[in-house]
Amino acid sequence: MEFHSSSYRSGLIGLAIVCSLFLITGTLIWQIARLPFSLVTFGLSIGVLACLVALGIAIYWTIATLGLRYRLDRNGIRIQWGSSRWVIPIRNIEAIIPIKELGDDWGLKQAYQHRAWLGGWAGYRTLNDNRTAVWRSNEPLEHSLAVLTVTHVYVVSPEQPEVFIRSWRERRFLGTTQDWREEERHAHWLASPLWSDRVAWGLMGGILVTSLALFGTMAIAYPQLPEKLALHFDVFGQPDRIGQRSEVLHLPIVALLMLTADLGLGFALYRHDRVAAYLIWTGGILSQTLAWGALYTIIAP
Repeated sequence: MEFHSSSYRSGLIGLAIVCSLFLITGTLIWQIARLPFSLVTFGLSIGVLACLVALGIAIYWTIATLGLRYRLDRNGIRIQWGSSRWVIPIRNIEAIIPIKELGDDWGLKQAYQHRAWLGGWAGYRTLNDNRTAVWRSNEPLEHSLAVLTVTHVYVVSPEQPEVFIRSWRERRFLGTTQDWREEERHAHWLASPLWSDRVAWGLMGGILVTSLALFGTMAIAYPQLPEKLALHFDVFGQPDRIGQRSEVLHLPIVALLMLTADLGLGFALYRHDRVAAYLIWTGGILSQTLAWGALYTIIAP
């Protein structure tokens, strides 16, 4: 049997957050489009990047929360939340009890009391008896159920909780058809070693920092540049091309395209050749640094 969540309050809150972030991001982009390039627009651009990151997290969380479901059969319970699935063998389940009937010797209520306003969450806590509490509920704690095993307490919020408990009792002695292990299974893309690779994230962070340095330098210097300035120099260091100030903006734009290409190509190659991805990201840092040097040569007095 499959049970959906008994509440979608958390998902609706997430949806409101997503809409708010869309509105804020759109407002910032509109402001950037109508203002001349300066330190203010650079700051607004950083705000847009932060909003986009927050928006991605909020969208994922909202979809995962609205899609929360529980499947119960003679083999056990599977809890689906986003790209995460908890598998609980039926032989490991000691009891399924409404949390309002459960004592708080483990510290469960204290651990999640601060989340009551949200109506639910997905998270983990270590309890007083060293069990791990796994929150997969869209309801406040007092309206949720506790699925107890030797090592975990799963906080869940299936629709028709009485039917959920009765279905478990009816199936617990039927015998299993599959040999499950109590574990959390992630989608393939989350199982990539990239997420724990500090070298990779350090290199990608280096590309981003050097790119931000390039745009920051331009944002500070651009308002003070003359309308016409030297854009190219000969082998003797003499200017051989004069252009409009706006042409200087082409350099950071090209650098931004290079950043996108370096990050994308590195991601594509990482799974098959980690060293090649490292080299591409290292080259990305070098190319951003060279672009910054070229820009400094043009804008330096």
